[in-house]
Amino acid sequence: MARSAVTGELLLPRCPSRGRRRGERAIPLNRRDRPLGGVLSRRRHAVNAPTCPDCGRPMERRLARRGRNAGGYFWGCTGYPSCRGIVSDDASAPSEGNVNEMPPPKRHIGPVSWADATLDRAGWSCRYSFAGGSMRSLPMATSAVASSCWIARNRVSEVSDPTATLVSTVFRKLLQRGRMPAIHPAAEDSLLAESGHTDSTVLSTIVGDLSRSWRRATTSPDFSGRLPVDLTVPLDSALGLEWFEERRFFFELLPSLAASAARWTLPQASLDALVSPGEGNTGHRRVDFLVCRPNLSALVIEIDGIQHRESTAVDADRDRLLLQAGIDTMRISAAEIRDGTGPTLARLGQLLGGGDSQLESNDERLLSFGPAQVHRFALALCELVEVRLLRGEAVRINLSDDLGLPLLAFEPYIEMLGAIAALWGTALDLPKHLCLSTGSETEVFTLRNGAYLQDVGQPEAPWSEVNVTLEFRRTPVQQLPDTAFPTIVVRSAGLPVMPADPLIEGSTRPSLSDDISSVRVALETLLIAIFAKASFREGQLDAIVELLAGRDCAVLLPTGAGKSLVYQLAGLVMPGRTLVIDPLISLIEDQVEGLRRIGIDRTAVFSSYQTQQGLSGDSLQQTASGEALFIFLAPERLQQSSFREAVRTLAYSSIVNLAVVDEAHCVSEWGHDFRTAYLLLGRVLKDVCRDTSGAPPPMVALTGTASRAVLRDVLIELGIERRSEHTVIRPESFDRPELRFSVLRVPPSESKASLVGVIRTLPGRLGIALTDAFRSRGADTASGIVFVPHTNGPFGVDDVAVSIGSAIGSSPTIYAGGAPRRYANTGNWEQVKRQNAADFKENKIPLLVSTKAFGMGIDKPNVRYVVHYGLPSSIESFYQEAGRAGRDGRPAECAIVLIEYDEQRDRALLEGRTPVEESRAQYVSVERSEQDDVTRQLYFHFNSFEGVRAETEAISRMLAELGDVSGRRTVEVPRGRDDDDKKAREKAIHRLVVLGVVKDYLVESKFVVELPGASTASVADALVGYVARYNRQRGNREAEQSEGLRHLDLNDAIVACAARLIMFTYDTIELSRRRSLLEVWLAARDSSGGTSSVLRDRVLAYLTEGDISPALVELLDAPRLELQDWLSVAERVADDDEAREMRGSAARLLESYPDHPGLLFARAWSEILDSRGDMREISANLSAAFASAKGTYAVVPEALTRFAESLLVSARTAGRPASTAIAACAIEAGISSPAIETLLDESIRNSGPPGLLVLALNQRLQRAFEIIGAVTT
Repeated sequence: MARSAVTGELLLPRCPSRGRRRGERAIPLNRRDRPLGGVLSRRRHAVNAPTCPDCGRPMERRLARRGRNAGGYFWGCTGYPSCRGIVSDDASAPSEGNVNEMPPPKRHIGPVSWADATLDRAGWSCRYSFAGGSMRSLPMATSAVASSCWIARNRVSEVSDPTATLVSTVFRKLLQRGRMPAIHPAAEDSLLAESGHTDSTVLSTIVGDLSRSWRRATTSPDFSGRLPVDLTVPLDSALGLEWFEERRFFFELLPSLAASAARWTLPQASLDALVSPGEGNTGHRRVDFLVCRPNLSALVIEIDGIQHRESTAVDADRDRLLLQAGIDTMRISAAEIRDGTGPTLARLGQLLGGGDSQLESNDERLLSFGPAQVHRFALALCELVEVRLLRGEAVRINLSDDLGLPLLAFEPYIEMLGAIAALWGTALDLPKHLCLSTGSETEVFTLRNGAYLQDVGQPEAPWSEVNVTLEFRRTPVQQLPDTAFPTIVVRSAGLPVMPADPLIEGSTRPSLSDDISSVRVALETLLIAIFAKASFREGQLDAIVELLAGRDCAVLLPTGAGKSLVYQLAGLVMPGRTLVIDPLISLIEDQVEGLRRIGIDRTAVFSSYQTQQGLSGDSLQQTASGEALFIFLAPERLQQSSFREAVRTLAYSSIVNLAVVDEAHCVSEWGHDFRTAYLLLGRVLKDVCRDTSGAPPPMVALTGTASRAVLRDVLIELGIERRSEHTVIRPESFDRPELRFSVLRVPPSESKASLVGVIRTLPGRLGIALTDAFRSRGADTASGIVFVPHTNGPFGVDDVAVSIGSAIGSSPTIYAGGAPRRYANTGNWEQVKRQNAADFKENKIPLLVSTKAFGMGIDKPNVRYVVHYGLPSSIESFYQEAGRAGRDGRPAECAIVLIEYDEQRDRALLEGRTPVEESRAQYVSVERSEQDDVTRQLYFHFNSFEGVRAETEAISRMLAELGDVSGRRTVEVPRGRDDDDKKAREKAIHRLVVLGVVKDYLVESKFVVELPGASTASVADALVGYVARYNRQRGNREAEQSEGLRHLDLNDAIVACAARLIMFTYDTIELSRRRSLLEVWLAARDSSGGTSSVLRDRVLAYLTEGDISPALVELLDAPRLELQDWLSVAERVADDDEAREMRGSAARLLESYPDHPGLLFARAWSEILDSRGDMREISANLSAAFASAKGTYAVVPEALTRFAESLLVSARTAGRPASTAIAACAIEAGISSPAIETLLDESIRNSGPPGLLVLALNQRLQRAFEIIGAVTT
C-alpha cells in the first residue's frame, strides 16, 4: 500500500459514505502513558474557568511563551486579540518538564468551515453557522458558546436569485458582526420587561442614546454558563454511522453513560477544522466522535479496531495536533465497545456523567439564552430570503420558539429586513404583507415606501406559509421534524470553534436604490438596530448616503461629533470588508476597542506592535479569508507586498467596500514631513482595493478640523473629486461651547513655574475640590492631558511630568511615540506606553503628559482639561488636541502656555518673504538659552524641508541608481543607511512618482521600484498637471515655462522638472506651514490675558467659511490674476466683524496659496479695516503681495501701479490710517506712481503723519544723491 508524502499514513480504501480512510483509527503506542486525569487540567474552557474582567467572555488557560512569566500558565480572554484581558494562574504553573511535554495551544484565527455526519440528512440542506447575541445592559449574560448554531432547511424550495442573495448576505453580515453583538434595543427592552428587570436598568443619559446599563446598586442575575438540552427528543438513527462499533457506542452506550453529553456529541467531526491550519492537513480528515459540551473542554473519542495497529505514527501525529489545539483524545478499543463494558468506558462515564439536570432559571431563559435566540430567528429570515420563500402578496411565518420569548423581541428584525431591502433589494419582490405568528401572538407588517410597518388586522389575501422552528434546547444529532411545509430549523451546536458561513458576497459592487428618501429612512432604522442611536448627528447621514452611492467623500466634523460612525455603519451595510487607515497605534487600538464595546469584534490589526508579537500572519489570514470586517492599518502597510496580496486574495470572494482615511489631515501635515506613504495613499488604495472589474472602492477622508489648505491637499493627494454637493461635508459651526480657552504668555525663564501655576488653578476653574482634582475617582475622575513638544529634555514628557507631580502631589503618567531617555535601552517602551495609555483611559491615573503621539480620535468622555505647554503647530492642531476635552458635554478648560523670547525675531522667522535656507541659517544662530516656542516648532519644520538644492541633488542620485528609466522594468535599490536616510530616499522616489518616472514602489528589505517608461514630454506634462491641480493660475505659467524643458535629454529634463516641482512644493507646502505657525502664534499672542471668547472667536473665524470666503475662492479659481477684482471684493467689507471674517478666510486660504498676491493683499486689508489691526501685519503682507505679484506671478508694472493707486484711494475712503504702509511697500517694490508722489508732497507741505514725512524726506534725499552723482560724473 502507498503512503502519504505529507503525513506518512497508509492510503487505505475510503469508506464510500464518509470520505474518510478506513484505516485512520489506531491504538496509541502506550495508553497507560496517557492517564485521563491529565486531561482535565488542560481544558480550553474548564468548569472553573474565570470570566474576562474586561469583556465578560469565558477565559481559556494558556502558556506564557515569553516575558517574565515564560513557562507558566495564565487565563487569557477567548476574545483575543480584540480583548487582551488576563487573569493570573500562579497556583497551577507547570513544571519545566510538563512544558516540554505539552506544546502551547494554537489559536483558531477565526471561523472555520465545519463538517460532520449531521450535515447529511435526507430531504434537508444542513450547515453550521453562528449568530450570537448579547444585551447592552448585561454584556456578560450570554456565553460565547451559544453563538454557534446548526441550520436545517427542508428542500421544498431551492430557488436562487442574485438580489435575494445580496440582501440575505448583508443581513447575515450585520448579525455576524461579532461573536456576540448586541441585539436590537427594542428586543432588549422586551426581554427585560418579560423578566421583570426593566427597573434594574437605567437608560443612557447621553442625548439620543437608546442603550441601557445595569444599575450599580442592583445585583445582576447569576448565570450558570451552560446550555440546556432537551432529552425527550431521541438521537437521529438516520445519521450515517456504518460500523457496528460506532453505532453501538453512539446510540446505546453513550446515552446510558451520559444522556446530556450524548446530545452534544458529533459523529465524524472534521479534524482539520479543530487543529491549527497548515500543519499536516489533508483537508478531509475526520475524528470518530467529538464531545463538545458548552463551556467545557472538548474531547475526541476514537474507536480503535485491530486493523489500526499499523498506523500508530499517524495516530500520534493526530493526537499531537489535537493537543496543541487544547483537545484531548480518548481511545476505546472496538472489543470494549462490543462487550459494552470496560475500564475506558467506565472512566468516560465518570468524566461525562452528571450535569443532566436541564432546569434553567427564568433569567437564564430570557436574558442569557434569549439574545442568541433572537438572532437565530433573524438568521432564519436570511435563509427564507435567500431561497425565495419570502415573496408574493402575503406570507405568514409560523414561529415555534422553545424558549417562549415574547413576540416583541423578534419584530424589530422584520423592520431590519425591510431596511436592507430598501438599500439593495428594490428589485426583490418581498411580500407586501408579512405575518409573524407564534399561535398565541400574531403581528402583521405591511411594506410601505420600502419599510415594513406594523399593521392592524390581517388583510384579505392568499397567504402562503413557512415554518421557522427555533430549538435552542436541541442539538444537531437529534431527530428533525417530519413536515411537508417549507421549514427552517435552528439548533444549538456548542462547537469548540466558530463555524464559518460560505463567503458569497460577490466580487463586484452593487448599486444603491435610486429612492434616496427610502434609503435615508432605512439607514435610520439600521442606526437604531446596530448602534442604539435614535437619530443621526449633523452630516452623518449625508456622508453615509454618498459612500453607499459609490462616491468619495471628505467629512469635516468637530471632535466628538461621531465621524467614526460614518464609516462603521457604511462599512457594515455594504457587502464587503472595510479598510481603515490610521496614523497612530494608539488610535487603532482605541478604534478597535470602541468597536468591541458595541459587539463588533471581527477586526484585523496591522501595526508594528502586532509584528513584534508575531501576529501579522494572523491578521493577513483574517484579511485574505474575509473573516475581518474592519481592517486597521497604518499607510506604510500598503507598501508591503504581503498585505497587497492578502487584499487581492480577498477581492476574489468579496470586495473592499470602503477605504477610510481617518485623521485625514495627516495626509497633508505628515505626508510632506516624515511619512511619505501618505502621499501615495490615494493611488495605492484605488489600485490595490479594486474589485475584479477594476472599480475602486469609495473613499472617505475623516478629520475634525482642516483649513482649506489642508483640505485641498487631502482632496488632491487622495484623488477625491467633487462629484456632488455632499463631496465635502462640513458642520454649520465648529464651535464647542463647553470648552473655555485661555492663553498665558511668559518668557522662557518662567515657563515651568507658569505651567505649574496653570495646573494649580484648574480645580478652581472647574469647580472641583482640590482634594479630588488630581486623584482617580472612577468615571468621576477629572482627567487631563498636558501636551509637550518633545520626548526628552526640559520640554520632554519625563521632565514635565516630574515638575507637575511635585506640585500636585500625584505622579502623572507619560506617553510618547519614541522612548524617553530612561527607557532607551530597556526594550520595553512599547509595553510601558500602552499600559500608561490604558491606565489613563481606564481612570487609574488622572493626568497624562504626552507628545502629540497621543490624542487623535481618542474617545474618553471625562477629560476636563487640556494644557498645551508650548505653541501648537497650527490652529487646526490646537483645536484637534484641545477637542479631547469635554466630550461628555460638560465644561472643560483648554489652556496654552505661550513661551516667547523675542517677538521681532519670531516674526522675522515666520514671515514667508524669507527663503527657507535663510530662515534656517537664522534659526541655527539662536542660542539654546534664547529658544522659545517658535524656534522649537521650527526645529521640526526645518528637519522636514532641507532646501530645494539638497532635495534636487537627492533625486539626481536616485536617478543614477535607477539607471535607464525610459523603459518599463522593476528595479531594487537600497533602503538607506538609517531611518533618516531611508525617509530622504523615499521622498525622492515619491517626487519621481509625481513626475511619472516611477509608477509604484514597495518597501521591503529594499525599495522595489516599478518603472513605467518615461519620456521628456510625459515628465513635463506630469509637472504641469500637478501644479495646475494645486493652483490654476500658476499652472498656466508653468505650462509656458515648461516648453523650454521639452528639448532636453530625458535625465536632464527629469532633474530640471524635479527642481521646479520641489520649488513649487516649497512655495506652497513649506510657506503654508510657516503661515500656519504664524497664524496660531498671532492668535495666541492676541488672546493672551484676554477672555475665553477672544481665542474662541479667532479660532472659529479661521475654521468657518462665511460669506466672504466663497468670493475669495472664486477669484482664486479664475484663469488669470486680476488685482483690481480683489480690491473690489475687499471694498465690500463694512465693519470690524466682517474685517475679522476676511482675516480668518484669507489666513486659512493662504495655507493653500501662501504666495498668492490677492490673498496677501486681502490679509493686509483685513488688518487695515479692523480697528484693532496690527500695522506690522499690514506691512508684512502688503510687501509680500507686491513682491510675489511682480516676481512669481509676473504682473505687468502698469497693473501694479494702478492697483497701488486704487489701494491708496480706498484706504482714504475707508478712513483708515494706512497710507504710510501702502506707500512704503509700493516704493520698496519699485512702484512709481503720481498718486504716491502727490501723497508725499502733501505730507511735507502740511506736516503730515511722521511716517509719511520720514518716507518723503528719505525719497527726496535719495533723489538728491542721484542728481549729485550724475553731476559729478
